[in-house]
Formats: sequence, structure tokens, C-alpha cells
Amino acid sequence: MYHEQRGHITLVTGPMFSGKTTELLRLHGRQQLAGKRCVLVKYAKDTRYDENLIATHDKHKSLSNTIKANELQEVYGEMFDEAVDVVAIDEGQFFSDLADTCERLMRARKIVIVAALNARFDRKAFEQVALLQPNANEITLLTAVCDCGENAIFTHRKSAATEEELIGGKEVYKACCRECYYKAESEMHDGENIYPKKMVDDFFMTSTRLHISPEKKPRLDGRPLSPRTASKNGH
Repeated sequence: MYHEQRGHITLVTGPMFSGKTTELLRLHGRQQLAGKRCVLVKYAKDTRYDENLIATHDKHKSLSNTIKANELQEVYGEMFDEAVDVVAIDEGQFFSDLADTCERLMRARKIVIVAALNARFDRKAFEQVALLQPNANEITLLTAVCDCGENAIFTHRKSAATEEELIGGKEVYKACCRECYYKAESEMHDGENIYPKKMVDDFFMTSTRLHISPEKKPRLDGRPLSPRTASKNGH
């Protein structure tokens, strides 16, 4: 019995160098094996490894049907073509119309796969990715490998540039665990202690996991301890 395809959104997210594009291409290839008609969407300004094809950091390229765009609305004709079953979008965080377009594609019964960064270099959310998350059927959070060997969940920018969109590879970014991210950010500010040392020591030691009782846990909102808590801590 024939069942009409239902719309579906999969979001693959994580820091730089976590394998998001690799996973996007794997899922895309799986849909092709299932006989689905697929199209890949590449951010036009991302020409790091290839001008026309989607490529991973290790230079693996997809030779499938790929279209380039600065805004997704530029390629609505290709994506909403009745012959297309699956739309896979790489570097989703750079498209200002990502969330709305994915909603429209899903309502048109397309299978949508998006690869996007989980956060900016300053750990703030990409607006379009944040708007897409509540509408996704499935979210896969990947981690990279920090220089210290721990799982990396943050992206540190090596330069002092502050613009949101700065396309680059290992020459510009590195993936960090929480402790190494804090250290790298402090070094970027000429050794300025931008994160309280006690916060780092208490919560983010890589060699052990500390159990901190509620009364000893420092407040992170800057408010003073309550008299009861302060007395327990000897203040």
C-alpha cells in the first residue's frame, strides 16, 4: 500500500570539526539509496574547499546535485520542485531565512536535513538555528575532540575579530572543551581573568568530577549568599 511521504526535519549540530557535514552527506546518501530524489544546498560564500560542491574539512566532496545560494529563497524553485523528495542544507546558520524555509519545506512533505553550528564563537545562539530547533523532528548533537583529549562542545575563534560571519578552518577556529575554552578566551584577553577562577576550578577540572553540595556551590548570578547559606560557609 502506498503511503504519501510526510514532512520531516533533522538538525545535525555541534561545534566546528565535529563531523556535521560528514553526517549530512551520510544521511543524504542514505536517502539516495532509498530511491529518494535529493538536492544539496551549499552556502555560496563558503568556498574553502570547493566553489561548487559541499566538502568536509578532510576534503571529502559530494558529487550529487548541488545548488548554491546566499539566501534559501533564491533556490525555492529547485527545492520545492515536485520531483524533489529530500533537501539537505549545509552551513544552515548562515541562511537568514533558514527556519521559515524549513517549515515551508516540511509542510510541502519534504524530508529536510540541516547541518549547522550549535553556537557562535562567543557561545551565543545563531538566531535561525535556535528558531529551527523547536520544529525539528530529530536533533543530533555531535562533539569534536579538544586538544586535551576531552569532548569539545565549543568553538573558539583564534582571532580578535567580532563579526558573526567569518568563514574559515583550523587557521581561524578550534574546538574546545569547557575548561580549555575558558583558558583560550582568557589568553585572548591578554591574561585577563574573564571567568572566575573558583568557577573553573570547582566545576571544570578535566582530571576529576567534583561533587559540590548546594550550600558550597557559588552563586553564578552575582547576588550575595543568603544569611543562612553564608553562615554555613563561615561568612
